[in-house]
Amino acid sequence: MYINIIMSNKGNCLVVERNSNILKMVKLRNEIESLQKKNDDIDKILWKECIHDWVLDQSCASDDLCKKKCTKCCLYYCKYLYT
Repeated sequence: MYINIIMSNKGNCLVVERNSNILKMVKLRNEIESLQKKNDDIDKILWKECIHDWVLDQSCASDDLCKKKCTKCCLYYCKYLYT
């Protein structure tokens, strides 16, 4: 009987810890999504404002749609990504 009480208390602590971890993960996921949205907005502004210097991106394959990258803002030469 005593062992079951100890296991039950430990199990309850684990459930509380798991629930706390889930809440933290949701908060962090929301923060990541918010930061991604901010970066998307920044990219749109950079696309319009930067005086781009396009160079061929050597890491791209020959059939990639976006083969050029700006040396100043690091955006790819693909208007549809930023509009």
